[in-house]
Amino acid sequence: MKIRSFGNTDIGRRRSQNEDAFWNAPEHHLFAVADGLGGLAAGEQASQLAISILKSHHGIASKNKSVIDFEKIFAEANHAIQKLGEQIDQERGAGTTLTVARLAEGEVWLTFIGDSPAFLFTDDGWRKLSIDHTAAEDFRNKHPNKPVPPAFEHLLTRCLGQPRDATPGFSHTSVNPGDCLFLCSDGVTLEISPEEIRNWAFKEKDPEKLVQKVLTLARRRGGADNATAIAVYIDE
Repeated sequence: MKIRSFGNTDIGRRRSQNEDAFWNAPEHHLFAVADGLGGLAAGEQASQLAISILKSHHGIASKNKSVIDFEKIFAEANHAIQKLGEQIDQERGAGTTLTVARLAEGEVWLTFIGDSPAFLFTDDGWRKLSIDHTAAEDFRNKHPNKPVPPAFEHLLTRCLGQPRDATPGFSHTSVNPGDCLFLCSDGVTLEISPEEIRNWAFKEKDPEKLVQKVLTLARRRGGADNATAIAVYIDE
């Protein structure tokens, strides 16, 4: 499988620091976005810690020529971020989202927790590959015909580092030449619709141009949160 990818992050216009982290590793066919919880302590450290644990496990698996256990990675990251939170702020703790995508043999395998989405853009449309672990998503499932209370939209029901359910979600789907895999933090989707990004993806055909365009527009439209994006084009 031949791919081209690019990832970048932007602090936005309203945050004092960037609490997003990402890993763009096309040589390993691995991509990840983590969004530290700004309402808690050490969001920047939490997201960086999640990414560093992913990198460490990948390094060990590569050295031993073994399969990466993503469930184990998420469990270890959850425990480590809980300990970090206890050291920094015993009352509130720390937390982060984490979405990891791995491309292999014509498929993308996703492991995720929180609300950092992953999309697949194709010639005939787009699909969201992840499920948001938010109160809003739970409300939509239980009350499909009722309007979602605005306060529910970004209220996480799962994340890494908090004393609650930290079971990640899993999904996988086939990918084809010409498709574009797109991971981001919610600082992107707060300002830009997936349909807009999908249209640009097929105009640009270049991962760096696409990511930079998305981050620039997210800032111009308000930059309410840190914004991070990774674009991966499947060439063959």
